[in-house]
Amino acid sequence: MKARLGFNKRLILTALSLSVGGLINVEMVMAPYLTALGGSLLTVGVLYSLRGLIGLLFRLPAGFLSDRLGRKLMLLVCSGLRALGSLILALASRVYDALYAVAARSIANVSENPAYLATVGELVEDGSIGIAFGVALSLRNIPSIISPVVTGFIADSAGFRMLFLVSVTAYVISLSLILLFVKESKVQTLKGYGFRELLRDRRLLLIFTAFLLVFSGQTAFTPFFNILAVDYIGLSFSQLGLITSLGAATALMTRIASGWLSDKLTPRIELILAGGFRIVSYILATCAYSFPLLFLTYLVNRLLIFAPARNTMIVRIVPSELRGRAFALMGLAGDLGRIIGATVAGLLAELYGIGYPFYFMAITGIAFIALISTVKESY
Repeated sequence: MKARLGFNKRLILTALSLSVGGLINVEMVMAPYLTALGGSLLTVGVLYSLRGLIGLLFRLPAGFLSDRLGRKLMLLVCSGLRALGSLILALASRVYDALYAVAARSIANVSENPAYLATVGELVEDGSIGIAFGVALSLRNIPSIISPVVTGFIADSAGFRMLFLVSVTAYVISLSLILLFVKESKVQTLKGYGFRELLRDRRLLLIFTAFLLVFSGQTAFTPFFNILAVDYIGLSFSQLGLITSLGAATALMTRIASGWLSDKLTPRIELILAGGFRIVSYILATCAYSFPLLFLTYLVNRLLIFAPARNTMIVRIVPSELRGRAFALMGLAGDLGRIIGATVAGLLAELYGIGYPFYFMAITGIAFIALISTVKESY
C-alpha cells in the first residue's frame, strides 16, 4: 500500500540496508589503483568504458528480471556481486586482473537501480514522488559523507588490499540486512508490452537521448577528477577523501532539495538547472590547480542532482508494471554514455592533456540541456 512520505518504514529500511555496503568508497580509489597496477590513462578509460559495455548487456535483462522475479532477489544478488568484486581487487596483481572485479561490480550496479527505483516509486503517493526519490537516494548514500575520509585514511595507512577486504565485509553485512528487512513487492507484468513499446513514447525517447549524452560526460568526471587531483595536483588520498566527503554531504542535502524543486516547480526545470551546474563544474576543472579550486569544482558538480526529477518523470509516465524496465532503459543510457565518454575522455587526456576531457564533458552538458528543454510535461 502506498503511503505519504512521512515516516515510511519500508522506504527507510530498504535504503539503509543497501547503504551499508557504501561505507568504503571503492570508486574513489579505483582509477588511481589501476594506474598503480601499471595501467595507462587510456587503459583506465577503456576499463571504465567496459563498465558501460557490461551494462549494455545486462541492464535490460536486469529490468526485466526485476519486474518478473522481484526486487528483493535482485538487491541480494547485487550485494553479493559487489562483495566478490572487492575481493578480486584485493587479490589483483596486474591491471587486467581488475577486469573481473569491474565486471562483477558493473553487473551489480546495473541490476540494483531498476529494482530499487521501482520499489521507491511503489511506496509513495504521486504528489510526493520527487521528494521521496530525493529522500530515498539520500538515505541510500548516507555513508558517502564519511566513506571518502575513511577510505582515504585506510588507503594511506594500510594500503589498497586492506581497504578492499574491509569493503568485502561491508557488503556481506549489507546482504544480510537486505535479507532481514527488505520486503518483496508483488508486481504483475503486462504481457506483450516491453522495451520497444516504451520507446514509442516520444518523451521517454527524448529523456533517454538526453541522459545518454550527459552521462557520457558525467561518468568520466569522477575518474579523471581523481587522477587530476592525485597525479597532477599532488593531493593525498586523505585530501581527496575530504573533498569527496564534503561533496557527498552536499549531494545528500541537494538530493532532497532536487526532489522538492521537482515537485514544486517541474522536473524539466530542475534538470535544466542541474545540467547548468554540471557545465560550470567542468569548466572550473580546467583551471583547478590547487586544493581550494578542486574543492569548489567538486562542490559545484554536486549542487543539484538529476535523479529525483528524472525518476519522477518516469513514474508519472510509466505504469508500475513496467517501471523496472523503464528504469533499466534510463540505466542503459548511462551504459552507452560510459562506452562513449570514458574512452573519449581517456583518449583526449592521452593526446592533448588532462584538461581536455573536461571540455568534452561541458559539450555533453550543453547538448543535454538543449534536449531536455523539449520534453513536454503533460502527464
